[in-house]
Amino acid sequence: MSLAERLTAHLGEAVADPEEETFILYCRPRTTHSLGFIDPKASSVDVTIHNKDYTIHQSPSILSSSRAGGTTGAVLWAITPLFASWISSPAPLAFLPPPTSVLELGCGISPLNALALASTYTASSPPVTRRYVLTDQSYVSRFIARNLSENEHHLQPPKRNVRGGKANRAAAAAAAAAAAESPAVSSQTTTTTTTSCDIQFKSLDWETDAVASTVGSQGFDLVVACDCVYNEALIKPLLQTCADACQLRRAEGEEDGGGEAADTACVIAQQLRDDTVFEAWLTTFMSKFRAWRVADGLLPAGLRVEDGFVIYIGVLKSKH
Repeated sequence: MSLAERLTAHLGEAVADPEEETFILYCRPRTTHSLGFIDPKASSVDVTIHNKDYTIHQSPSILSSSRAGGTTGAVLWAITPLFASWISSPAPLAFLPPPTSVLELGCGISPLNALALASTYTASSPPVTRRYVLTDQSYVSRFIARNLSENEHHLQPPKRNVRGGKANRAAAAAAAAAAAESPAVSSQTTTTTTTSCDIQFKSLDWETDAVASTVGSQGFDLVVACDCVYNEALIKPLLQTCADACQLRRAEGEEDGGGEAADTACVIAQQLRDDTVFEAWLTTFMSKFRAWRVADGLLPAGLRVEDGFVIYIGVLKSKH
């Protein structure tokens, strides 16, 4: 069964008319979130996801500056902890292929989605996600490095009981020593490697950079963008970047001798703000992707349309 068939089976028919979809969403009463910041004046924000406490450092000074290229990625937005909690919950998208590799566009200063997916250890198995590539403009790289370092303890697997003799204690000590010697993060290409997930940051500007030359030619299971739809001028470059990222997986199938590769799911989460910008985004999105809206019944309280948020899953059309 193809990815599009799976989505139809679990979510119903794809969105047919962006104008009608916009009308339906904006006619429904919803909570007002203003711009959607958590605390734009704080130098750091504490959030809890699955009983784990994370500290995210941010920059109110950059947010209020006149920096060319935008400043909205300098602080944490309200939707991000909600989305991180949902996407890392047990089987929120069980009908999709396991997200072993994920590309996030427009992460800003927050690696919360990566941290949440990479720290979902169970007693018997490591998390499914093995590779997570965070991308945004280069000015956020030092914050990503700091926030990964600050919360790195959540990425370690649960400690095993080593009361089994000298051999077990020696093995545990050797593992701890190896972990202590593992490479830290850097300000250029941030990389945090654990025993189960490789988290990287790559500088990617939607308007000037090519996806393949930035993240490589290897395809992804999921392409994620969280609250990136706010500026009508950025809609086309953002969605072209989404399309190019999803095309990587298809290109792999062509290089393997014309075989059909599995599609990449493009997951877009956003706050409902201006209806004109939203309709322009959805119209452009549907020109490149078939789009399904995740029904409120599949989302937790706080992340539904009535709360002012919406999530779409797209599958790239044959020609984009």
